[in-house]
Amino acid sequence: DDNRIIFHGYVTSEQLSELQQRANMAVIPSLFYENAPAVILESFRAGTPVIGSRIGGIPEIIEDDYNGRLFSPGDSGNLKDILESLVNNPAELKRLGEGATKSIKKYDINTHVRQLIELYQEVSS
Repeated sequence: DDNRIIFHGYVTSEQLSELQQRANMAVIPSLFYENAPAVILESFRAGTPVIGSRIGGIPEIIEDDYNGRLFSPGDSGNLKDILESLVNNPAELKRLGEGATKSIKKYDINTHVRQLIELYQEVSS
């Protein structure tokens, strides 16, 4: 019953990109192991912090209290507390958004390729 929350259902990739640019935060309430949900990086690219389950690869991307927040899978009470806290603290939400923007830089393709080359050189020496 909160008119600030909208469930859009299926959207095209263009619509998704536009929505991510407008979002204050993204929520990934996964109950099952996921390796690296692309939506986290897409959200970071838009400067949007991500609130995600502490399961699978999600906590390897979301740094709790830096670029988003983590909660135990299925713990709707903790998720509710996090959401209410962020909704009531716009400065905190902005700080997490800044962390999200900074975080996406380490996933840059040029950085990734450079690190791979360095790794290959190190193991082939």
